[in-house]
Amino acid sequence: MRRLNFKFVTISTALYLGLGVGLVSKARAAEGVTVSVTRIGDASHFEFSGPVLWKYDLKKSSDGRTATLRLPALKNEALARFKSVADSNIKSVQINPNGVDNTTELTFQLMPTADLFDYVSEQPTHLIIDVFPKASSVAVTESHASADDEDDEPAEPAEPAKVPAAKKVASVLPPKGSARKPAGGDFVLLAKKDGNAPFAENGKTSAGDDLALIQPHVKIDRAIGDDRVVPHGIFDGGDPEFRRFKLKDFEIKPEAIAISRANFYLPFPMLELGSTHLKSLLAAPPIYEIVPVETQENKEARLLLTLFSNKRPALFLQTADGFLHKYPNSAFEEIVRYMIADTHMNLYRSEGVASDYEAALGMYNNLTERYPKSPLTERTLLLTGYSYLEHGDSFGALKTFQRFERVRPESKYLDQVKISIAEAYLNLDRFDDATKILDGVESQGKSARAREEAAYRKGDVLFRSKKY
Repeated sequence: MRRLNFKFVTISTALYLGLGVGLVSKARAAEGVTVSVTRIGDASHFEFSGPVLWKYDLKKSSDGRTATLRLPALKNEALARFKSVADSNIKSVQINPNGVDNTTELTFQLMPTADLFDYVSEQPTHLIIDVFPKASSVAVTESHASADDEDDEPAEPAEPAKVPAAKKVASVLPPKGSARKPAGGDFVLLAKKDGNAPFAENGKTSAGDDLALIQPHVKIDRAIGDDRVVPHGIFDGGDPEFRRFKLKDFEIKPEAIAISRANFYLPFPMLELGSTHLKSLLAAPPIYEIVPVETQENKEARLLLTLFSNKRPALFLQTADGFLHKYPNSAFEEIVRYMIADTHMNLYRSEGVASDYEAALGMYNNLTERYPKSPLTERTLLLTGYSYLEHGDSFGALKTFQRFERVRPESKYLDQVKISIAEAYLNLDRFDDATKILDGVESQGKSARAREEAAYRKGDVLFRSKKY
């Protein structure tokens, strides 16, 4: 009985595993890689698509005649496409659909004159394999070597490149006995009457022929008389160096050059008005006062006020820190913390230490949140916003001034704050938002001075947006 149960379990397990393997194989086939095969010039272009992140391996043999590509599993139609590959650069393609780690292995048998190049494109992500002939670049290199070395014996003329019979081909052959190889050995020329480009013949040019290069990324010195290499990108076979866009000497008038040398060119930058509000706030600091009471806490608080008023910053900061630790719930906490923030700001203004600036603004922001109904909140928000604006922190200034609008909607400084918001938008190149704010102040401002300033600063927005 046990043996029968064992056999039954074994057979069921085998059927289950077989069914699972079949499902996995079908899933992989459905999610496999596809390929498109095209011909670009003399190159064979294989474009694989499917995975977002490509994990593949390409290995070439030492002689360069064989290349093995290992990549994710191919779909059945892709495998069938490789079986029918017939190409002048590829002898054959061997396919192993059961490679290592469920991959597909493609082994390319290349022609002796062919080479292979791989890369991954972006948006969309495709794996590209290009197989191209390398005979042209070799011919150009040999042509340079024979032409530059006068002691070398003249080389045998190469066979002209073959072109389909449907196209008319102009093959430029050198005179017999010359060391130069024919132009057709460097690249294929297609002759078309256009009247825009020269036609090379024995180092000379004649108008009326347009050169279309089948292989644009090779040296073309034998065709146009120099040593330049055609760059990647846009290519014009009729004017490979874009000479029609270059200014000739006879196109420039001498009198124009003389006049330009006599001119003086001065930069015309934007006139920055800046803001005088920060200087006004710093010139009129708040006056702190503590009513005397015969308690130890009150005496120590008045001592701190004396040290602050007498401008003893180092001693004041040390004593204030001890006071706040000694009296964590002191009735004088707000005034002491404001004096600490003012001390850091004064130190920054006198010594320029960045840490004092950051400490002061950090404490000011905390105090305005902790004591929103304090009589010092309005001044502190203005001081913080203009400090940000002075240091070029437009985001910090915008955030502070917008908060001022929320907590002080009836303030007499509201028009001034709105103009500062427009200035922050201008520094952030948000010209439409800045114009909208200034239009509102110009039409609904409470004071004539604010309306005039808003109208003037609209010109700054137009200047910065180059709407002269």
